Amino acid sequence: MYNNSKIYKLCSQEGNDVYIGATIQPLEQKLKLAKYENNKNDIFRKYEKIEIELLLDYPCNSSLELKEKLNEYILNNDCVNEIKLRNDLDPKIMMQKEKRKEHDTKVYYKDVEQSRRLKIIQKISREGQIPTETSIKKYNITINELLKIQDYLGNIKVEALKNKLNGKLFDRIRFINELR
Repeated sequence: MYNNSKIYKLCSQEGNDVYIGATIQPLEQKLKLAKYENNKNDIFRKYEKIEIELLLDYPCNSSLELKEKLNEYILNNDCVNEIKLRNDLDPKIMMQKEKRKEHDTKVYYKDVEQSRRLKIIQKISREGQIPTETSIKKYNITINELLKIQDYLGNIKVEALKNKLNGKLFDRIRFINELR
């Protein structure tokens, strides 16, 4: 994914402002999308003709590496953007995000359709809800997938709420059986 990484600059012959950025997209595509991105649209408001120029092809292994290289370019060049020293640039947090993404790719994305249904079920159950009959039809949720919700419901401490949700869960299982 990051083997197509590039460091680029946005500039105009109408003025001296330069924006330096990084992308994994083709430069032409990035130029089309850049005018809608908050940190770049100032340069698009200021000038009519914006050009994109490749500064460096930089194949790397992660977004952290790419951001570090981008920050290096920002520090060493006169440009309108600043280095963002947010938590998401913290190397420890970035490595956690990369590991989570790698885990998700291995676990969830083998079967995209199944992973989509699993994530929907996880989201619904975290919110303390049971899928509606319409959702069951729409996403083709199976009884086995519904039973996985009980694992998530185990975290609910209020017994009355847990019993109410379990009752709804069994109603949905009956509904699936009737669909067959």
